[in-house]
Amino acid sequence: MKKFKLMLILLLVFASLPVQSALASGSIIVTDIPANMPTVPTPTPQVTTNLTATSMYNYSGGLLDEKKLSIYPQLTEYITQLTDNNENTTAPMEKWQQLVYVFPEEVTINGAIAKFISEGTGELLAIYYDSKNVSITSTTLVSGNRIKAALGKGEVTGVKKVILYAKGTDSKEVDFKVTVSEFNVYGFGKDPTPQPTPTPTPEQPTGDQALLTITLLNGIEKQYDLPMNEVNAFLTWYDARDAGRGPGMYAIDKHSNNKGPFKKRKDYVVFDKILTYEVSEYTAAK
Repeated sequence: MKKFKLMLILLLVFASLPVQSALASGSIIVTDIPANMPTVPTPTPQVTTNLTATSMYNYSGGLLDEKKLSIYPQLTEYITQLTDNNENTTAPMEKWQQLVYVFPEEVTINGAIAKFISEGTGELLAIYYDSKNVSITSTTLVSGNRIKAALGKGEVTGVKKVILYAKGTDSKEVDFKVTVSEFNVYGFGKDPTPQPTPTPTPEQPTGDQALLTITLLNGIEKQYDLPMNEVNAFLTWYDARDAGRGPGMYAIDKHSNNKGPFKKRKDYVVFDKILTYEVSEYTAAK
């Protein structure tokens, strides 16, 4: 009995002592982290900025620039929002609606472009008509893409009228709406490369002497009494410079106007400063 009591007392004593467990050893490992250990930075949240959308396309340079499109069938009402090269101006088109433009004369069309947003089932077409109001061909427009005037054709000739057509389906239950911001067609008239009007060559004086009077942009007038060969040399320089060739400055010999002890005096005239010139020819007395 005494031995049992003694063993019980010993058990109680051991139970009251602090427990040295593996957790105590673990706490030692934690406290051994170096003081200069780098810390993991807190991630900075990314902020998305809303950017203002700008046009990726230039719709100008076509045959419909700033032109008025007639609203079919009245043809007495017009819109210009689609031909002003500005995507911020728009016009709605309902199912089956048409916008029309009639050219003053027949043209050749080699491309078309439109910018639009559609709702429902349908397609936006460009339809080309000849002078007899007969449909030549048509093409389906793709928003923002410049496409050929007609599928499989580089160009369509003899076009007198173009129609922008919001073609829907035959079903009354299926609606189709289009908001169009830009529409244009590209090509040329009957003469794709007009010849420039030739600049008439000034009549060359025939006398043996002339007064050359030059008026400058600032109003100053200069007059020179020159032999005709020197006047002709000035005219040749002026015409060449007007065509973009030759120096921008010309020296005129003052001849009898040489005042002072100089062997020769010259006036230097700048082409860009000349407003007008006049040649008054005469025959010098012998």
